[in-house]
Amino acid sequence: MTTTNQTDNAFQRFWEAGYTRLCPIIPPGAPLDPESAAAKRLASHPDKDPRGKAPGVPGVDGLWKGLDFVHTESTEFSVAKWHEDGAGVGIKTGDGLIAVDIDTTDPSKAAQLTKAAIQILGEAPARIGRAPKTLLLYRVAESIPYEKVTFSTETEDRALVEILSEGRQFVAHGVHPTTSRPYHWPEGVPQYDELPTTDAEALEAYLAWVEQNSDAPRRFSGGSIDRSEIDQSTLVGDRDLITQALARLPNTTATFPTRDDYLRVGYAVKAAFGPELEQEAFSAFFDWCSRWDGGVNDHNEVLSDWNRMKPPYMVGSSWLYKQAEDLGGWRGRVESIFNDLGERPAAETDPFDWIRPEIDEGPAAEPIKPHRLSLGDLAEIPPRQWLYGSKISRGYTTILSSPGGVGKTALATVLAVSCAAGSELIGDTPVHPLKVWMYNLEDDLTEIKRRLKAALLFYGLGDDVLANILVLSGRDRRLSLLKQDNKGSLTELPDADLLKASIIDNGVDLLVVDPFARSHQVNENDTSAQDELMRIYAQVAHEASCGVLLLHHFNKQGEAGDMNAVRGSSALTAGARSVLTVAPMPEDDAKALGIEVSQRRRYIRIDDAKNNMSPPARSAEWLFLDSFDLENGTEIYPQGDSVQVATAWTPPGPGDGMTRSDEEAALAVLDEGLAGERFSAKPSAKTRWAGDMLMERFGRSRVQAVGLLNKWLKLNYIEERSYRSPTYRRSTQGIFVNFSSFASEVFEDLGDGGSVLN
Repeated sequence: MTTTNQTDNAFQRFWEAGYTRLCPIIPPGAPLDPESAAAKRLASHPDKDPRGKAPGVPGVDGLWKGLDFVHTESTEFSVAKWHEDGAGVGIKTGDGLIAVDIDTTDPSKAAQLTKAAIQILGEAPARIGRAPKTLLLYRVAESIPYEKVTFSTETEDRALVEILSEGRQFVAHGVHPTTSRPYHWPEGVPQYDELPTTDAEALEAYLAWVEQNSDAPRRFSGGSIDRSEIDQSTLVGDRDLITQALARLPNTTATFPTRDDYLRVGYAVKAAFGPELEQEAFSAFFDWCSRWDGGVNDHNEVLSDWNRMKPPYMVGSSWLYKQAEDLGGWRGRVESIFNDLGERPAAETDPFDWIRPEIDEGPAAEPIKPHRLSLGDLAEIPPRQWLYGSKISRGYTTILSSPGGVGKTALATVLAVSCAAGSELIGDTPVHPLKVWMYNLEDDLTEIKRRLKAALLFYGLGDDVLANILVLSGRDRRLSLLKQDNKGSLTELPDADLLKASIIDNGVDLLVVDPFARSHQVNENDTSAQDELMRIYAQVAHEASCGVLLLHHFNKQGEAGDMNAVRGSSALTAGARSVLTVAPMPEDDAKALGIEVSQRRRYIRIDDAKNNMSPPARSAEWLFLDSFDLENGTEIYPQGDSVQVATAWTPPGPGDGMTRSDEEAALAVLDEGLAGERFSAKPSAKTRWAGDMLMERFGRSRVQAVGLLNKWLKLNYIEERSYRSPTYRRSTQGIFVNFSSFASEVFEDLGDGGSVLN
């Protein structure tokens, strides 16, 4: 739904639509205060006029100057004043709101990027300023860092896609400074509460897609970790070393081409000197800025930027040292190591030879030798160690993937309980009672307890089963096996060995990781990264002698039974022993099986996507998501909790609920026909199809009707023969009933017979 308020106060319209974090935008052509950072920026960079895009307010003299919008929150009084001033409307991102800004004037590339965003992130309202550039608006439930990918097109050296989050804003209403035409929303201004939602995983997938499908991509990240978790004291360095590093750090458009690059150096300098030496830090930073080869950096403009740099910071002294070493050939940090360790060797020798002997480089690599086998070696080969049916095996990894909100966590909980009990609960039988570790990286411990209690009570299980279950919440102890830096380099983290050791120490047979995406810090679309990650999981499973079940998500185009539906690189599914997909019942299947469409999502099917042989609906493996009341209501929350529990479900057979008399009555109707016409067993006969009669008069679903007709044909209760149609005046096929065959057969239960839905 879009806003309908027609007031000429654009600020008021956005405020009433739910956007309460607004800021004023300097209108194009507005007179600037000559002492303002905006005026000085325009003087230094005439091609980068901030008017029309930058936040600002007029002074009492009517001259506009910049506004520290990051630390300015709007009120109903301020937005009324900004409207009177004639400012454009800016919306601050962050606090649950993000914008995907597709900033390219190449029509083909813009269309490609927009289509990919919609496919990966979902449909979203668009704001257009200078077409074909597009901005898409989403809501998120988590903190998202600012990120961007720059790239080149046939007509542009530098185009980009940005994820605008906390500390950013975009123009929602006003005049575009280049086109001199108003910004507009093709579908109207959307209500804030009705914006589509996305998440960090989908955004990461989209940015990875942009990188892989662009020329000369370069990614800048505001950081994927919570800044508040970074110990700021670890960013502070030695004052002399920082000064030396900055002196050797080049400041050219080649090494630091964007404003974000320049700001990142400022953040690092401010963090590296620490709060006690902020004035000295600014002097060092401005000295570095003064060496820029692309123009003049005004002192007041740099100071204005400096004052907006607020902790907590993400980079500091180590980052500066690394930049100076990589870009300027600085050796100051090495010199300091020599000073700490003692006398260094002569300059003509390798400076690290004298300390290298003390470094333990590990055992020498083992030679690679193949095994030679004899028939005796093949005499006694142990069977595969299946833990749960033929889905999960000891020493291997299984992937369980589904779209969001389908119920895979509820399924995994009952599967874990089934394994712990050693009992068949939902279709497969565990080899024996197993020790299961449920490592939920998303929910808190209380939610894990809710799901377990519901499953145990629903199936009437007790403490003996619970004794075989271990739990851990990712909110109490995160898990990360592998990380990837901005250059794509991979580092295996200590958690891999720690996880393996804990599995062995606790005698775990089955590890359930939910969700997989939170167990690493690598690009899920990077084939090399995903291959290495699956190698680590395979090594954990093998060396700890356990099965590993990874819960993961579908991509946007995913379909049940398709291994390619699993989100991320194909290396993920290639590295798994088994790939299972879980999907809700499609509408067509629900109608065919006689299930209310509104209830279809409670019926989920499991397919072995690795075999890529998805059976028809009637023969598929189905589960029903039942609802179990924990009866834990309190005075404040009297209704308590109702928790999903997965149960086995089989579609009803064609004859379920039919008596011998019902069957005889149905055959009599078939024999009577339709006003001179005969019924047909073929759905293609349309109005003569006998299945419609069975559904309407005998309460069969479409699948049951098809199965019943096929069963009767097989038993020779009915047959199709030629007759002359009075309607069409020609010979056609119709049903004839053989009551003698029906009378001679001993009535048998048709509940498990019949054909399947095709």
